Amino acid sequence: MTNPPTESDGPPGAAALARILSSLGKRVFVLTDDDNFGVVSATIKSSNEVYAIQQPEIDMIKVVSFPPGAIDASKVIQEHGLDYVIAIERCGPAEDGHYYTMRGRDLELTQKISKLEMLFSCRLVGTAGIGDGGNEVGMGGRLDEVKRGIPLGDKIACTVAADRLLAAGVSNWGGWALALALSLLAMSTEAGPAPDAP
Repeated sequence: MTNPPTESDGPPGAAALARILSSLGKRVFVLTDDDNFGVVSATIKSSNEVYAIQQPEIDMIKVVSFPPGAIDASKVIQEHGLDYVIAIERCGPAEDGHYYTMRGRDLELTQKISKLEMLFSCRLVGTAGIGDGGNEVGMGGRLDEVKRGIPLGDKIACTVAADRLLAAGVSNWGGWALALALSLLAMSTEAGPAPDAP
C-alpha cells in the first residue's frame, strides 16, 4: 500500500489511453501529483514493459509529477508540447475550493494536491474529462446534474468543466472504452471504406 493511500481507479484507464494514443503517433505524457506518482508510474511502467515487447517501435510513456499547489499551466503546456489534455478520475475543486471524495471526505487532509486542473481552466488546449462520481475534473460542465443526481453532490461537485465529458460507472471503464473506440476508429480508417454490398 502506498503512503498516503491513493486512488486505484484511474491509473489503469490512463495507461490504456496513453498506450493507444502513443500507438497512433501521439507524443504522450501522463501528468500526476507527487503523492500519486508511485501508483501511476508503477502502472505506466508495467504497461511500458508489456507493450514494448509487442510493439518495440512505440515510445515509452513518460510520467511527470508536480509538487502540491498551483501550476503554471501555459508553461507546462509549452514545455511538453501539449495539444490535448485528458483527466481520468482526477478529483477537482468543489465550489468551496476543497477537493472531495465521493463520500465527502476532504482529500487535502491526507494528500498534497497539485492543481493540474489549471490545464483545463486556462483554455489553451482541448480537454476531456472521464469520471464516475461527480467530483472529477470535467464534471463542472454538468454541475446542476451532479448536484441533483449524485449523493452529496452539493458538496463534492467539481466546478472544472472540459470540452468533452465521459461519465462512466467506473472511471477505468470509461478510459478503457475510449481507448477501444480510438483503436476501432484507427482500424476502420486504415481499412478504408467498406465495399458495396451486393
